[in-house]
Order: sequence, then C-alpha cells, then structure tokens
Amino acid sequence: MDPEALQHKFFKTLDDQSSSPELFELLPDVQLFMKNSKGQFVRANRAFLHHCGFTHESEIIGKTDLEVFEPSIGQQYMDEDQQVMKSRRPLLDRVQLVPNSEGLLLWYLCTKIPLFDDQGEVTGLAGTLRNCGDIGSLPGPYHQFKETMDFIHHHYAQRITIDELAAKAHLSRSQFERQFKKLFHITPMKYVTKFRLYRACLQLRNQKNDTITQIANDCGFYDHSYFTKVFTREMGRSPKAYRNQS
Repeated sequence: MDPEALQHKFFKTLDDQSSSPELFELLPDVQLFMKNSKGQFVRANRAFLHHCGFTHESEIIGKTDLEVFEPSIGQQYMDEDQQVMKSRRPLLDRVQLVPNSEGLLLWYLCTKIPLFDDQGEVTGLAGTLRNCGDIGSLPGPYHQFKETMDFIHHHYAQRITIDELAAKAHLSRSQFERQFKKLFHITPMKYVTKFRLYRACLQLRNQKNDTITQIANDCGFYDHSYFTKVFTREMGRSPKAYRNQS
C-alpha cells in the first residue's frame, strides 16, 4: 500500500476528537488554541488557559481575542487569523509579544494553520505559542534587536527617535527600518506607538484615579488631545469611553 493510502486509511478510522489537544496537555511549554471561522475560541489546552488567566476551558469557549486581550493587541491577532484563513496558508514561527494574565508582554513564537472541513472549505484555524522568554532566546536574526526592544520597553515614556533605536542595533537608519519591519511586520515607530497604547490601556483600566492627561504623559504622548486622537483612531473609542467600559 502506498504511503498516502496507508495514511488515509488510518485517519479515516479515527473519530472527530482524536486530533484534539490531549497530546498537548503533556507539553506544558507549548500552548494550543483552536478557533472557528468567526474567530471564537473552541479549544484550548491548559497551558494557554493559564497564560490567559482562565481555569477551565468553558471560560474561553465562544470568546474572541478582543474579549481575552487588550483591544489593540486582540484586533491584531484577529486580523492575522483572517489572513491565514483567507490565504488558506499557514503562518509559521512568527515572533509576537503576547500579554499574560498579569499584563506583562512576553516573546512568543506563534504558528497558525487553517483548518478545513470535509468539503475543503476553511472552517477555522489552530495555533501554537512557544514562550521564548526574552528576545535573546529567539532565532538568530532577532538577537540584534534585543537592546533596541529592551530600550523601548523601559523608556516608552520618553521621547524616542529612529536614529536612537537604530544605534542600539548598530545599524544605519535605513538598514534598521528595513530589517525591523521584515522581522516584526510593523515599522519601528508604529511599534513604539502600539506599545505606548498598550501601557495606556493598562493604566486606564487599573489606575482609575489617574487623569487622562497624566496617563498620556506617563505613556510618552505628552499631549492630552494628541493622545485622545491616536487612542480613538487605534482603539475605536476614546480613552474616557475605554475607561468607563473596563
């Protein structure tokens, strides 16, 4: 019997649950999730549930990334999911910063593959996350940006320039911008803005006594009106509305 026929014969004998995440429960360093075509979680192993702050799988079933993560990050994940499902092609080992249940951003290697029904139509996707600790633990090309990313994460409240970031990576400005976008799929200053917005979301949610002007200053925006404009554009609602709905 040829290999493909042997493989088909074997898998045809399995029930629908045989390819579910049970195996991944034995791999605590690998997080597994599955979503339907609407982006709703339908399966998750214990490692992923723990990372997101859940205890039981039933707590995450039916939720989307917008309900599990901060909107600025959740929307990015959902857009990426749609790209995978529309293209019908996997996304392999993309580096991402993923927040844990305590709000800390950690480096992960993310892989997503489309799932198909028996008619060959895309019915959702499955994904895995592998914690890389800090950027120094990521594959070779990323190591050069460790000092740059550490600088952003510790100095986001200050004025940051492209030339300053390029110097941390020991690259010219043009080389830095080109390589950064190739690796992280976002421009350096767009990344700085997104990181600042992420920190602002945490403060709006957790520090109710801080004024919006104070939060804008704390997160590197320096101007209340500019902060409100950028926040509303990226988050789809004003900082005040976000705080009231948190």
